[in-house]
Amino acid sequence: METSNTDHLVDAIVANDVDTVFGIPGAHTYELSDALPRRSNKILFIHI
Repeated sequence: METSNTDHLVDAIVANDVDTVFGIPGAHTYELSDALPRRSNKILFIHI
């Protein structure tokens, strides 16, 4: 599987020791919602 831009974004989030991400759920965050658990199980995504 090819690495997406969103995977690279999550890798950068992990590299900077971010443990919580806040966002509004919707079509614009589907890729992020998919990439977070694929790249790290240590990041909590809080839907606001």
